[in-house]
Amino acid sequence: MFGRRREPPGPDGHGREPERPAPVSHDALLAAVVAQHLDGAQVVEGTARVVGPELTVLCHVPVVTDLGRQRQAACFFQLSGGRLGSTPVFTSVPGYGPSEEEAVAQGGHSLAGLVSALLGAIAGREPSAAHPVVRCQVVLDGRRFGLVVAGLDRGPAGPDAVVRLGEFREALGGTPFLLPPLIGDVGCLPLLQGDDAALVSLFVAQWPSSRTVELKVHGADWTTTGLLDDPVGLASGDDAALLRELAMLVPLDPPAPVTREAVQRTLDGLAERRTPRQAAGWQGWTVHGGRLGPVLDHEQLAAVEAGTGPLPDDVRDFLLRVAGPGAGPGYGLLPLRRAGDVVPLAHAGCGNAWVLALEGQRRGTVWLDASGSAGETTQVASSFTEWFTDWLEAAVRDTGPWLQYDVRGCSPVSAMSRALTARSDHAAAAGEPEPTSLVGMPDGAICTVGEATYLPHGPMDPCHGCVSLAGSLGLAPTVFAPGLLMGAR
Repeated sequence: MFGRRREPPGPDGHGREPERPAPVSHDALLAAVVAQHLDGAQVVEGTARVVGPELTVLCHVPVVTDLGRQRQAACFFQLSGGRLGSTPVFTSVPGYGPSEEEAVAQGGHSLAGLVSALLGAIAGREPSAAHPVVRCQVVLDGRRFGLVVAGLDRGPAGPDAVVRLGEFREALGGTPFLLPPLIGDVGCLPLLQGDDAALVSLFVAQWPSSRTVELKVHGADWTTTGLLDDPVGLASGDDAALLRELAMLVPLDPPAPVTREAVQRTLDGLAERRTPRQAAGWQGWTVHGGRLGPVLDHEQLAAVEAGTGPLPDDVRDFLLRVAGPGAGPGYGLLPLRRAGDVVPLAHAGCGNAWVLALEGQRRGTVWLDASGSAGETTQVASSFTEWFTDWLEAAVRDTGPWLQYDVRGCSPVSAMSRALTARSDHAAAAGEPEPTSLVGMPDGAICTVGEATYLPHGPMDPCHGCVSLAGSLGLAPTVFAPGLLMGAR
């Protein structure tokens, strides 16, 4: 429990955990509709979770909007399992109908139809006439992928509506779909190094005087800068065209060696996301600015290894081809200097650091020294390459701070907990509602001083987990006083 919360008394007079509410009827209806379309799928009793042999889908309807004669249901889905892997991936589809129930059902039919078409195409089944699919191969950053795309359009009424939507698509540069040329030719995606399939979605809304373009990768928003910005308008008399595409990229090869261009392109896309919980929204990113450091030449590498000893091959290759000190996990990649049997790679904040083992059977593995929080040192990756690309993929997926330790052990968490408890006690004494934020704390109010394994005694900069937690309590990253890492810029 964070801080001290006032819980309603139970029958025994003690606080109790609130009961988890059952899914609302719209969620249950959406799940039932989705389950009808997926072979062998069933709804888990008492939930809105659909489980099938190829996919698991968690269904949610946050709102149904009255549009006059029609209702619009916002249908949200978390997809996981099968080729998508275990990490849930978000996607959404609107549903329309004369009643709330019909709108929800229509949204479920739409999503399930698209997903079924994609899964069928991957398995080699022929697509249905209702959901045509494009199948092809693309090479992204030196790696082959199988690409399958299906679409769902909505636009003008009338007997030639499909023709007019097709003409609009063609004018934008994609027939029958926009994603294949955008992915294969334009190169609009980040570096994809994982073994799981990547879910990619595109939404284009064209109005008489404006256009909205949304692109998602692994369920998270991705940059659309420079995409589909040609001045293509609607046909005369049309008031809107809504194009929606869903695609899966299935790896056909092992990951190719990473390149500087692919990593920097990915960092540039991440730079557009700047909330405190995102990779570019906290102090660590501020230190390196999302810019890769210069590569080393062979003479510079030899000078580094004169101090560290021979480095693992993947580290040497990264330094020569991709980057030296600069953008990377935490506060960025450090100049490599030996410290005992390890080389510190990057500071995570709150006194924690990632290190590269150089000796014995552990040589080449990456470890997290969490002496500033959990007080433990644990292996987090089998190689430098795995460590670096895992960080990039987590940032692209937008899953929150990349934590490999228990943030509850960090000193700033204790400081925020004490502050929230004090506010709660004051509110209770005054008969006021219990506070849920720490809004009002001044910049620099949280300052921790200590000595970490790989830092001298002095003020410590926060880790990403602490910055994200502060953000959830209404605090900006500036509530943390700058430490040695920020001062080193």
